[in-house]
Amino acid sequence: QPVAEEISITGGQKVMFDQMSRVAKNYASTTTAARVDVTSLLDLYNDLKTTWVNEQGDSLSLTAFTARAVSQTLPEHPRLNAEYVEEENVLRVYDQVNLGIAVNSDDGLIVPTIYDTEDSSVKELSRSIEEIAAKVDNRELEPEDLENGTFSISNAGSLGAYINTPQINHPQTAILGVCKIFEDAGI
Repeated sequence: QPVAEEISITGGQKVMFDQMSRVAKNYASTTTAARVDVTSLLDLYNDLKTTWVNEQGDSLSLTAFTARAVSQTLPEHPRLNAEYVEEENVLRVYDQVNLGIAVNSDDGLIVPTIYDTEDSSVKELSRSIEEIAAKVDNRELEPEDLENGTFSISNAGSLGAYINTPQINHPQTAILGVCKIFEDAGI
């Protein structure tokens, strides 16, 4: 079959491809899907958006609400805020929550880290998510922006997905995949 184009995979794309290949070869993939009524969350989001964004010029994202909930809940499930070190056959559990936030970019999927999120407010997380996404877009990430994540969040909702099987960001032990918000239509 004729090749239309051959693209060199380098930089961030190479890291993403290598990471995804390693996870696909070495880790079992599972999906648990749950429907969640987010009506109250959307009401709160819309109320806050009026004040924070329109009046104060702050950022606000639904992902920040998810990040806040995850950051507050992980201490109750310490094995999910951990990494598995294969060479030593140990599970390293962390008190500090460093969230990896999956961001689509021209270079592919990149998972930068937002540090110390366990005490962060929704407003602080919104700012952090906006700042890290801008660093991804502008290709200004530093090495520490891509290190030390203890748990990741992937949002496939922007792609229209209503079910997703995100890959764990090795060596982390868990990832949360969130998807598109639908009005209840029996889905």
